[in-house]
Amino acid sequence: MKLILRQYLADLRERGELDAILPDLLSEIGFNVLSRPSRGTRQAGVDVAAIGPDEDDGEKRRKLFLFTIKSGNLRRKNWDDGSPQAVRPSLNEIRDEYIHSRVPQQYQSLDIAICLCIGGEIKEDVRALWKGYIEENRSDKISFREWNGDKLAELLLSGVLKEEILETRLQTHFRKSIAMVDHPDVAYRFFTLLIQGLLEDDVNKRGRSRITKLRQVYICLWVLFVWARDAGNLEAPLRASEYALLHIWNECRSMFGEQTKEQKERAIRIGILKQTIGLHLLIADGLVMKKLGTYAEKPFALSMAVASHSSVDVNLALFEQFGRLSLYGLWQHWGACLAQADDNEVDATEFCRGRNRLLEMAVAMINNNPALKSPIRDDFAIEIALFMLLAQVCGTVDAVSGYLEQMAYRLKFSIERRTAYPVPSTGYNDLVGHPANRSDEYFKQHTRGSVLYPLLVAWLDRLNLRGARDALAACIEKNLSHTTQQVWVPNGNTDERLWVGRRDHGVAIPDLPICEGPSRYAELLDRVIADHTAFNDLSTTKYELFAPIFLMACRHFRMPIPPHLWFLEVPDSSSAEELGQ
Repeated sequence: MKLILRQYLADLRERGELDAILPDLLSEIGFNVLSRPSRGTRQAGVDVAAIGPDEDDGEKRRKLFLFTIKSGNLRRKNWDDGSPQAVRPSLNEIRDEYIHSRVPQQYQSLDIAICLCIGGEIKEDVRALWKGYIEENRSDKISFREWNGDKLAELLLSGVLKEEILETRLQTHFRKSIAMVDHPDVAYRFFTLLIQGLLEDDVNKRGRSRITKLRQVYICLWVLFVWARDAGNLEAPLRASEYALLHIWNECRSMFGEQTKEQKERAIRIGILKQTIGLHLLIADGLVMKKLGTYAEKPFALSMAVASHSSVDVNLALFEQFGRLSLYGLWQHWGACLAQADDNEVDATEFCRGRNRLLEMAVAMINNNPALKSPIRDDFAIEIALFMLLAQVCGTVDAVSGYLEQMAYRLKFSIERRTAYPVPSTGYNDLVGHPANRSDEYFKQHTRGSVLYPLLVAWLDRLNLRGARDALAACIEKNLSHTTQQVWVPNGNTDERLWVGRRDHGVAIPDLPICEGPSRYAELLDRVIADHTAFNDLSTTKYELFAPIFLMACRHFRMPIPPHLWFLEVPDSSSAEELGQ
């Protein structure tokens, strides 16, 4: 376990990675963290300031620790290469400025430990320089400490990941998930077992031990991400980050807007939620922008990257990435909402630019990979709904109407020819042999219900694509009269069960009149939305976090997007002030 953690720490970058881990680690081992890393302000060499016992002092006295953080190994070029980010200038800034003018008055009587924190180790070619600097600048009040990767790994094992808490069976799941990062399905399965063991099997839902478990999830996710990044395969950590984020949201949702005596615990939990969201977006950016973005605009590049002769494999892989890209675009829109709520026009503009760029990538994926116009699974209605919601918040719905129009005609063709039409099954064996034959019995069995056609017809009505709408409706009326056309809506149990992957919640509204006139169908959808108000009581709806988190839950656990979100833009502002701070 220690070797795994040492490798992980050595590979962490300085900004947004190692400096994101250290404050939580310090809190867990008993330090009082005074300041965390920030961007855009001068820090006078100090990345993190904290008060805690000095284990290297024989008396273990409480000291003010001033951490300067550097990634990887410390070499001569990192020691003093003339740049302000080098180690020696940072140490000088701490001595010359921070200690003299920035230490809060109530802590000025404490002795000071200037701590060099690195993810790797100090190399021999700079060890003598470090020792010489210490000898020259230490005093009765100021001492110097070295926290290298080995020290940090020990702290992780003795603190947030100590064996008494991360028991042997969970360590086994953790190690296996890391070892199998090149096999994402296996790595994801073991990581979900780890999270279930930490959170779902624990009856104690509050208190410090629960916060420790949430931090464990966050730290373990970081380790998985760093190892997968080195392996060049971010599939497993992206799926694992979604699963972890949904479980952490489940732990925090009741605390939003809650005024209780446990304000400190509430703040810590929300802080962990914010950090997990940031980590998920970091992973998503690495996979979606840096991987998919490279090939989305090249004809058939993503289809060929599947490296399979099976059209089913291509279809499944393309819709998987299509959904991820669309959902990440909605995260960008959410970031713009928070920035606008804080009157931060610079960040809002940047998020909007990223959101619009992701829509362009999604459109390029469709144009360059025609398989996206022929969904093989009925539940790909989820990915299509996400894409249309992204187009809506970007204000370009009319510009992508051709996608739905072509899909309608292709579905009509596949239904009439009884070849490669969408089926409710998600099992790979069922899909790869589909259709096994063209008999009426087989056809009726594999088209017994649908959430795809109600979504598609509703959008064709909304966009006034009458030709495609009438052609598809006539085909459905003739060939799919036995099919239950339905939508799914949340009920009173959804908020308790959705975030952990349970499926025994919600209500199916069947027998939708999608083949009748547009006005009658639209009226019925409006009545469904008006009558089923449990969606408005969801925690994500109350705190206007539904755009990324509720949609992520639907996609991750394969629950249909309810009609409440088919045509609604994500709000341009957010009341989730705690996450925007």
